[in-house]
Amino acid sequence: MSRLNVLLIVSSLALIACGDGPAEPAPTTPDLSEKASGPACGTFADVPRDHWAYGAIEAGAEQGLWSGCAESPRRFCPDEGASRAMAAAILGSAAGLEPAPATGEVFSDVPRSHWAAGWIEAMHREGLVAGCGGGRFCPSDALTRAQLAALVTGVAGHDPATPRAAFADVPQTHWAAGWIEAARAHGIMSGCASGRFCPDAKATRAQLAAVVIAAFNIERAPLCEPDPNEFPLEPGSLAGLTIALDVGHGYTASGSFDPGAVNGRDRNVTEYLANQETARALRPMLEAAGARVTIFDYARGTPERMTLRQKGARARGNDVFISIHHNAFNGSVQGTEVLVDNTVATSPDRRLAGALQRGMMDSIWDGDGRYDRGVKSQALGVLRGAAGLVGAKVLVECYFIDHRDISRGAVPELARRSALGIARGIGAYAGR
Repeated sequence: MSRLNVLLIVSSLALIACGDGPAEPAPTTPDLSEKASGPACGTFADVPRDHWAYGAIEAGAEQGLWSGCAESPRRFCPDEGASRAMAAAILGSAAGLEPAPATGEVFSDVPRSHWAAGWIEAMHREGLVAGCGGGRFCPSDALTRAQLAALVTGVAGHDPATPRAAFADVPQTHWAAGWIEAARAHGIMSGCASGRFCPDAKATRAQLAAVVIAAFNIERAPLCEPDPNEFPLEPGSLAGLTIALDVGHGYTASGSFDPGAVNGRDRNVTEYLANQETARALRPMLEAAGARVTIFDYARGTPERMTLRQKGARARGNDVFISIHHNAFNGSVQGTEVLVDNTVATSPDRRLAGALQRGMMDSIWDGDGRYDRGVKSQALGVLRGAAGLVGAKVLVECYFIDHRDISRGAVPELARRSALGIARGIGAYAGR
């Protein structure tokens, strides 16, 4: 296919992209938008091994075609829309191009500082993309599925095919009918539902990844094998369980920020920080097992100013409520304990507390009894707030953050170990 033909098609596509109205959402079908719940043992925390596009997303990451949307944890954001700038960069890389030295002079809305400027200018120089009108490129505009079919199929070197009305919602007169037929015939794209293509639906990042891998005949990555030290529970073993995690401390009812205990030698280590990192490490472990997890985090800047009882009451309706905390004393004491309230504790509370204590002892301390501070009871406002509203409620004290061996660098690994112990404890409590 000639560069001129590609340019003409992509130019037409670009003009349509800037003038589109709100796109019709794609229907929920296994092909495009099935939510997955398996362990995220690959590159991205939000792309578990049973995600429909897992093999394509992993393959592109291995090839350096994309790096994701966020770090800590690394994520891909598979359900977010794919932009024109993103498509230009990914397709340029897949086609073997190098980003051009950005001038900022090709399109008025793509300055030299734009992250994709070099790719956009390289693709334009090769005649593979054009602007959206008025000297602009519209880099942030979302692609529709029809536009994605035309763009990827053309850049991969295919000509539009004779329309065959393979999809009920793509008449032969549709501007992209030939490209959609070519994408179907070459195995690059399929429909969105029985007999439909959904040409006006926004293309997601996962769809872009799958289409690029198919168009350039890149081998899909094999399924990863979950690491039992990262995902301790079987997929689906907590299906139907609802869990609320309370990040202890943070903003209070008075509007002040309470960091909780602070490490005297490294003041970057606060109880609130350790609570937050533990909750964040725990969530994907529980979700990979099928649980529905809510985190209540009262970070700086939040408008939520609540008493302890009000914070506990937010967990209403959950099967399990865990308030995550860490201890401090004199810099030499160390250990783990789980607490129940001394007046409203129930039998499920005590069973959950025992299971969590055993789980954390095994995961944090390898079962060393010197660090076992046991299950205790005392007056706890956050648990009293949840009384009668949840299935079981406890407060965990994972370890002492002021111990002489604790530094900021040690917190992530301790958070991971604490989360493993809590996850295993929940699994034992649920008997699954």
